[in-house]
Amino acid sequence: MLRRRGCYVCGQVGHVAENCSFKDRRCFNCLEAGHESSGCLAPRSSETKQCYNCGGRGHTKTDCPSVNIQQCYACGGKGHIKANCATVDKQKKCFGCGGRGHIKAECATANKPLKCRRCGEANHLAKHCTATMPALKPKPCYTCNQSGHIAKHCPHASRIPTDPIPNASATLTA
Repeated sequence: MLRRRGCYVCGQVGHVAENCSFKDRRCFNCLEAGHESSGCLAPRSSETKQCYNCGGRGHTKTDCPSVNIQQCYACGGKGHIKANCATVDKQKKCFGCGGRGHIKAECATANKPLKCRRCGEANHLAKHCTATMPALKPKPCYTCNQSGHIAKHCPHASRIPTDPIPNASATLTA
């Protein structure tokens, strides 16, 4: 959809600067060439203003009498806005179930009750769970594979060789 924008050369709606018939930039206040509106000596007037909403003269979009005629940015239709557009509703994609025509907040599938990962019960999260944590099994020693100590304090560590076993198949060549 093409939005209404004024030409950067003459300030008129309906064309862009590339297609403007004026060669020199015009003052948006008095429409004369040779200066810009910031340096215009003429009193500020709304007579030369062109509305970006309706295309009429003598007022701006903020003062437009047709401002109540809503135009949808999605489909270009009149009388409604994008938030109420039936075309957009069909294109909405739910991030909960992957379906179309609704969003996650409206999804019957995705809005199931919460389920706790810790206890498996519904309607709360693990961070709010009051169930006791199951006891963790003690980790075995990485040296002797027995429980009750870690490799750093292993009583069997002195009996286990720490030097690498030479590889008979590996030979050095000079």
